[in-house]
Amino acid sequence: ISQTRVQPHELRTLLQVFAEDSYILVLTPLQPTPVIILHQGADDKEVATSILALRLLKRTLSHRSSSVGGPSSFEEALPLVEEARRKARELVPSFWQGAQAAGWNF
Repeated sequence: ISQTRVQPHELRTLLQVFAEDSYILVLTPLQPTPVIILHQGADDKEVATSILALRLLKRTLSHRSSSVGGPSSFEEALPLVEEARRKARELVPSFWQGAQAAGWNF
């Protein structure tokens, strides 16, 4: 966490947003490339969800950078992080069903 350049109040906010998860996505103006922080007890599903959320956030940032640029503050970045989390949680169940139907066991 210390290498993510997150301010204490920002970390408290992220911990609230990700309270039900075993990961946190971090995106700040000082850390323009989003990163995942995994909880030590994260299981396979949480790891996959975090990777999907990261990819969704990176895609949003890519589309956004061509028009309005990256977020200039933590407060501007937070809704993007929350939306990536929400979408990932929404998409993961169908991913797991498809993977299990293809013979993958988790």
